[in-house]
Amino acid sequence: MNILRSIARRLYWFPGATLNTASDENLGRFSQLLLEALPEGQLPAVLNVGGGNRPLPPAHVPQSVSAATHSLDIRHTAMSTMVGDALHLPVADGSYNGLISLAMLEHVPDSERAVAEMHRVLRPGAIVYCEVPFMQVFHAAPHDYRRFTAAGVAKLFEDFEPIEIGVCAGPSSAFSWVARRYLAGLLCGFSANRRARQAAEFFAAWLTFPIKYLDLLVAHRPMASEMASAFYYLGQKPD
Repeated sequence: MNILRSIARRLYWFPGATLNTASDENLGRFSQLLLEALPEGQLPAVLNVGGGNRPLPPAHVPQSVSAATHSLDIRHTAMSTMVGDALHLPVADGSYNGLISLAMLEHVPDSERAVAEMHRVLRPGAIVYCEVPFMQVFHAAPHDYRRFTAAGVAKLFEDFEPIEIGVCAGPSSAFSWVARRYLAGLLCGFSANRRARQAAEFFAAWLTFPIKYLDLLVAHRPMASEMASAFYYLGQKPD
């Protein structure tokens, strides 16, 4: 029976609804800015808040940065080196000269407090890189509280000096995810039955996922921000 369940879990795989067209290169840029901002002889110290199980892309992030990154999550994961709450980071003031947060701020009940904690634990001149959702469907992990426009992102990080705010998952990803969830809802009659919803989601995912690849053509366009799936923020703590 356990073998059958294991096989079923492997078969119940489907592609993601969104395509992040900017994250890897942005993390490479973050790394470059971080290393350039360090005083001579100082080693990097990076905190990845809500790191979960997502590794940093080795083709873009130097080993010196990856090795110096502490991954914090609300619960223990295979990659976490610290367990803690983003609203009460268990580290001293000015402990890090770099900070990453990818798709985490929507999952805390007070994102302003979380960003204030990021500001607290960073040294003057530190580099910060975050990604947040705009047009995305509800996705509790385990909770889901907020969405952010580009102007909202700028306001959220107003205590930092912005380097760049942009689209990391574009309009096609937004439409792909909405289409998937809507089609899955139709297929299961918007039922609350977990198994019915899982089956519907499986078929809907395979029917709609190609839409996201249109972001390779449109995510960088000037008006993509009006219905982007997610934004990124790259900034620096003032000296």
